[in-house]
Amino acid sequence: MRTRYLIFGLIGAALSAHGQTREAIRGQVLDQFEPVRFHDLGTIGAKGGGFFWEEDFSGAQNGAGGVTTANGQWAVSGPNGAVWKHGFSGTNGCYSTGIPNPTFATASNGYLIFDADSANCTDPSSNPPGFSATALTGTITSPIIDLSAQPNVLLEFSHAARWCCQSSPLFVALSGDGGTTWSADIAVVSPAINVNQQATTVRLNVSSVIGGAQNARIRFNWANGTAYYWAVDDIRLGLPAENDLILDFGYISHNSSNEEYGRVPIDQLQPTMLFGAMVRNFGYQDQTNVSLNVNVKNSANETVIDETEQLATLPSPDTAFIDLQLGTGPLEAGRYSVTFEASSDGEQAGAPSFNTNSVSRRFEITDGLYSLDGIGVHFASQQRVTDIGNNSFEGADVDFMMLTYYDITSTMTIPGIEILFATGTQANAAIYVSLHDTADVFAGNVDSPIAQSEIYDITQQNVTSKRGRVFFDEPVELAPGAYFAAVRMLVSATEQVVRIQDDETVPQPFYGSMIYHPGDDVVYSNGNAFAIRLLGDVYIGVEEHDRSFAGLNVYPNPSNDQLTVDLTSEHSEVVRMQLLSATGVEVLSEAISVVPGQNRQQIALDGVANGLYLLRVSGSEHESVLRVAVQH
Repeated sequence: MRTRYLIFGLIGAALSAHGQTREAIRGQVLDQFEPVRFHDLGTIGAKGGGFFWEEDFSGAQNGAGGVTTANGQWAVSGPNGAVWKHGFSGTNGCYSTGIPNPTFATASNGYLIFDADSANCTDPSSNPPGFSATALTGTITSPIIDLSAQPNVLLEFSHAARWCCQSSPLFVALSGDGGTTWSADIAVVSPAINVNQQATTVRLNVSSVIGGAQNARIRFNWANGTAYYWAVDDIRLGLPAENDLILDFGYISHNSSNEEYGRVPIDQLQPTMLFGAMVRNFGYQDQTNVSLNVNVKNSANETVIDETEQLATLPSPDTAFIDLQLGTGPLEAGRYSVTFEASSDGEQAGAPSFNTNSVSRRFEITDGLYSLDGIGVHFASQQRVTDIGNNSFEGADVDFMMLTYYDITSTMTIPGIEILFATGTQANAAIYVSLHDTADVFAGNVDSPIAQSEIYDITQQNVTSKRGRVFFDEPVELAPGAYFAAVRMLVSATEQVVRIQDDETVPQPFYGSMIYHPGDDVVYSNGNAFAIRLLGDVYIGVEEHDRSFAGLNVYPNPSNDQLTVDLTSEHSEVVRMQLLSATGVEVLSEAISVVPGQNRQQIALDGVANGLYLLRVSGSEHESVLRVAVQH
């Protein structure tokens, strides 16, 4: 077992926030997200004292220099500082249709908002809307706050945001000398790129920066972002607790890298595996004898790993990452739950205040399925799933592509790819799957795949089950290295919609899931963990269950005035035959009664224009789709 500690003060160098484990997880140290919580004025949680300064923007007025409230002026600065406003109705720009207003506790008083979407909108009436995509930077700074009588200070604020299409532009900083000098910007990242965030409360122990300062100030900075918005409300300063140890999150990595895979094939498992956690001293007293326990149980609820590591002292308000490299010998194929638990002399397990000192995660070791997403593995209470597809973006026409990253640690044979489709996916949409070298994708080249499947027509069974498996002509052997598994959509969103599930439960590095936008001819980081999964060699010879009608034959093809359909049925039923255009529009439809055995039906093509069509034949248990040509 190898253990590593990293301890640093809460206010430190600005950090990026793209990964989930090891160095990348460090980037999230200042992203202090907790479940939405609102306190009555003058109170704080059970662990803290009262508030001694509050701002809810009641009666606020916009002016040339910023926003004026009863506390004084919130001054704007920076190249685009004037974009900061006091508002009540959220954003209203080129791409803001459907964005909900933030559900702050005092939203009726208004809130601060940086509306980048509106600022960059040049022509909302065009299709796609005219959007300048200019990188904007602007700050808004609080009035002077006298904290000379308050050596220990807790900063709390509520916020909601959506941002795209770069690293997060959301930062907060503090000054103890009226704004002459500032702490480094503290990253405040919404959970995932290009997603509307629910109103969330951020809490920071800022005693070491502005505690006891007579001229304290708070600054919110939107830095170098193009879209969408950031709204901030209910800003409060109060007294932190004396002893408050918080375990923010645990993290797991079978390859000790930045990704956290939901399912790992047993042949990709290494001799050791990284288990770690971020522990914060949120109180104003130093915490002594801090320890982290990692307990791993199998599906039978039997403990297979149980290790505790000790950290002598965690000063206030510092943060510690405790990494444990633990042996994987006890792990075999199956599902595992991991409990991370932190304690100290100030906060012992079982104490009433211990509810923020324990977190749980789940992962699975498989015989062959490899998935960055953990959909179906996560605890139901933790799982958050959204979806993205070819109708998510303006101009994402034919060739829209979604890609998921995989680190291959031992040579792996890939016969195909599994996809979890989302609600809204339509049958008859055409896709194919492919494998790519990461170097090509990062260079913007998505047209040089290592392997590519034949065209796959999504069936109604795929739509109903929300799952599909697409196989290559021959299994592909991938040497150790980094790859992308991809799905390419060969129809436009106006013809057939394809949407794929995106697991947002565990933050992944920026490269975890990406999209290729054909309209821009650019590869973007725009997902978290797309459910595009690698199938291992145990799936060789295992194709999708064939639901096609037996003995189905369509002739002549091409046809001029009449199409003959032969099929074999297992029982009497009503079968529907639909002729669909290449864009999915129904041209004609007939319902026929069939009997057990062979059946024949003629379909008249009078009035059907020349062209390529899809013939869908569907019954209670079977469905087939064939391509036919009409030539009068």
